[in-house]
Amino acid sequence: MIRQIFLTIVMLGAVAQVIVGQHLVAESKADISLSYLSVTPRGNKEAGKGNFIFPSLFSNFTKGNGIGVQFEKQVNKSLFLGLRGTAITFSDWQFTNESEVFKDASALIRALNFSIGLKSRFREKGTMNKLKLSVSAAPGIYLLVVNTPNGINQQVSSGGNQASIYVDSKSSGFGILASAGAEYTITNTWGLRVQGAYEYMPGSSSVVYMDKSVQWTQITIGLVLRLARNKDYIRTKYE
Repeated sequence: MIRQIFLTIVMLGAVAQVIVGQHLVAESKADISLSYLSVTPRGNKEAGKGNFIFPSLFSNFTKGNGIGVQFEKQVNKSLFLGLRGTAITFSDWQFTNESEVFKDASALIRALNFSIGLKSRFREKGTMNKLKLSVSAAPGIYLLVVNTPNGINQQVSSGGNQASIYVDSKSSGFGILASAGAEYTITNTWGLRVQGAYEYMPGSSSVVYMDKSVQWTQITIGLVLRLARNKDYIRTKYE
């Protein structure tokens, strides 16, 4: 439902700006965007410690959705720096029809990433005046909150070592995001951004239930508010 509402707002905003009749005319030096994230968990479907093997937690979630806010500042004609905050929920865990070890589990990941990237250069005329392509890398800090109401609530013994697996747990750590995307500017003020991204966190502590990593791919679609435009390039009509 949230996804449909967000996409509807984005499309209505785009249509409204086109009706007004404005055209891209200026180079943007900074922008802020609000985005919806469609997430697909990745990674090994099984995890283990010693000879004990059981289904992984994160890679067997079948649904992932999130929202993100991102600020970007153009440093020069190609280089930009940014700050990105996201919140992603994971649900509908399923390994096989017979496996219910993490049935009804859910997870929330909050992240704050510092990004550095490259964008195609501004062009005063032509197709690339309205369209920009970009690539970026963004290391960050991640907070994981996991709830497993029917999960493994017992001690697992392997080689004489005890490994506790808790029903509710939190953990934090470092990760990295790599993304590529395109931004289409509708007017001097508004634009649309679509990105594909891959995020990776190395596994640590019982919060990931011995998973070796937490990783996912995502498609991001967002509405961009363009700031600090270079008014030297302003025109009353796109040429």
